[in-house]
Parts: sequence; structure tokens; C-alpha cells
Amino acid sequence: MVRRTVHLGIGAAITIAFFILATSIYAPLQPADAAPRMTIFIPMFLVPMLLVGLLPGVRELQVAGAQSLLGVRDVVVPEPMRLAHRWRTALWTFVHQIIGTIVAVLGLVGMMVVAVLAHFLSRSEPFSIPGLTLDRPQGPAQWTLYLGLSVVVLSVVVVLVWAGGIGARWSAPLLLGPLGPDRLALAEQRLAAEQEYRRLSRDLHDGVGHSLSAISLQAEAGQRLLHRAGPDPHAQRAQQSLQVIADLAADAVGELDSVLGVLRAETESDAVSARTPAGTNGTDLDRLPALLAAHRERGLEIHTDLGFDADQLPLVLSRTAYRICAEGLTNAAKYATGPVQLTIHDTTDALHLTLTNPVGVTEPGRRQGRGLVGLSESVQLLDGELIAGPQDGQWVLAATLARGGTRG
Repeated sequence: MVRRTVHLGIGAAITIAFFILATSIYAPLQPADAAPRMTIFIPMFLVPMLLVGLLPGVRELQVAGAQSLLGVRDVVVPEPMRLAHRWRTALWTFVHQIIGTIVAVLGLVGMMVVAVLAHFLSRSEPFSIPGLTLDRPQGPAQWTLYLGLSVVVLSVVVVLVWAGGIGARWSAPLLLGPLGPDRLALAEQRLAAEQEYRRLSRDLHDGVGHSLSAISLQAEAGQRLLHRAGPDPHAQRAQQSLQVIADLAADAVGELDSVLGVLRAETESDAVSARTPAGTNGTDLDRLPALLAAHRERGLEIHTDLGFDADQLPLVLSRTAYRICAEGLTNAAKYATGPVQLTIHDTTDALHLTLTNPVGVTEPGRRQGRGLVGLSESVQLLDGELIAGPQDGQWVLAATLARGGTRG
């Protein structure tokens, strides 16, 4: 409500500016002994209010104000600006000024009521301003009546101001929203973006996917050759290394297929289906205990607060969460000066992950590497949010991964 009232207050300020402008032009032309001619003054006052919305840049300002102060999202700055856009912008600007002026007058009434009440509580003499004199209430009955009227007036003012903000928020998309040709252009842009997603997914699958599959096959072939070499300790260690390479390549192929499944989703239902629970196939968060154990073996002190069922998590969410944990723990192992706290909780709407540790002497900016940038892009693709940075002496890596989100 406060932001909407501020937005309407800006409209009132513009109205006052045009009123002062019209007065400064009209007053020198009006004879001193003649009565004001409203048929001349009112058009001088209203015409600029109607035409100001046609000026270049007003549409951009009004759209920014509607988005940031009214909380409206379905407003656009079209390219190119057509005549229909211009007159709608002019009409909205005029409506903005009218509603803002009404709200400003109501605000003055409310402030007047408060000022009179404060005067009567602090002084015994009547309240007097040019054109108005109010006697101080005497006795409990008059005080009760005055306080009751004050509460009623203030309540009406608050309700009307609130209604003015709601009306402005409702009417802004009608006049600043996209027209039919604009919606068609947005749909074409979205279709072009979807086609680009699918093209990139095909290129990634054909290039990276095939290379990873080849790595896995070569590693398995190397294992078979070393197995024939007999129980040589060096051959056994080489077999283990090749097994790790094969497993990592297979996991990378699976993750690539999952992400490309989101990129290549042609409908909303396809995008949601890519996030169905993994069930018995296993998820990357199933490997979180092993990841934690590996870092603990290297000397990293880790405290955990885990509340999720890995088997019930969507596959892409689980793999993204695991990547965030892996990246965060790797950075903590490099820069942390104290224990690491890892918290993961699953709700009906989202998976919430937070990793904190004390900021070391190494400048925090060094931790803003390509890993965090890539994670941020992956989280945004899943309609989530990723925050990484120092807060109150702690380095905080926090992510919210929405369940059932779709690309927007």
C-alpha cells in the first residue's frame, strides 16, 4: 500500500506542477479587478495533463513506475511505439494524475484531522486557520463524539487511499499492457528462443554426449585389458581409476540428458514431467553422504541439518542440488577458516539449500568463479534462486529450487 500511495503521490505532484504552470500563465493575462474565467483557466490546466503522456520517454517512466511501485508485471515498452500505444500512455498518465490528486486531497484531510486532534490535546484555545475555526471539545460527551468522528474520517481516508491504489494497479495493465500485435511479437520471440534451445540441445547431445559415451566405452575396454594382465597391484589400481572414469562419464551423460530434457521440452507439461521423482533410479543427492565423507577425510569440519527424501525429489532438482553442494564444499575447503554448516530442507513448493562458513582472509571475490556462474544459470533455468556472497562475517551459498517450475 505504501508503494502504491507513493506512486499516486507522484501523479499528484505532476498535477500540482501543471496547476502552477497554468496559474503563472493565466495570472498576468487576467485583469486585477476581473473575476477568474474558469472556461479559460481549466483548459489551460487540463490540456497539458492530457498531452504530457505523448512525450518521448513517458511510456518508459510509467512502465518502470508501474512495475516497481504498483507491482504490475503485464506492462511493456513496445518497439516500435504505435499511435495506439501513445494515446493509451497519454490516457494512463492523465488517470494517474487524477487518482493521485484525489488521494493527495484525502491525505490532506487525514492530516488535518490528526493536526486538530493534536492541537486540542496540547492546547486549550480553539483551532483556527483562515476560513475555519473549531472550538475545543468540552466534557466527555463532546470528546467522545469528536474522537469517534476522527476515527471514522481516518478510516474512510485509509480505505479510499487503499482503493485508489488497487484501482491504479488494476487499470495500469489495461492501458500500458501489450496489444494484440505486441503479444504476437512476444510469442514469436518465445518460439524463436525455444527453437534455439532445441538446436543447442541437439548440438550438445551430438557433440558432448557422444564424446562422453566414447570415454566410458574406452574406459571399460581398458578395464578388460588390465583384467587379463593378472593380479598386478598397479594394474588393479589402474582398473579402479578406469572404473571411476567410466562412472563419471556415465553420470555426466545422464545429467546431460536430464538438462537437455528441460531445454527441449516443447510444452509446459513436458517441462514439468522432466521433474518427476527419480524413484528407484537413484538421485545425485543419494551420493551426498559420500561427498561429505570425502571432504571430512580431507580435514573439513562439516555440520549438517538434512530434511529430505532423495527418492522423492525430481531428478533435475536432485542433481542440481548435488552440484551446488559439491561446488560449495569445494570452495569452503579452499577458503573456509572454520566449520561449515550445510542445511537442506524439502517442502511442498521447493527444495531449500544453505551452506555457510566463516569468511577467510582471502578476498571473497575470488570465490565468484565460473562454477557459481554456471550454477546460477542452472538454478534460473529451474525457476529457482541462487545467492552467494558474504553476510555478517559468513560466506553464504543459498539456493531455492522450485518444484514443478517452468521456464519463463
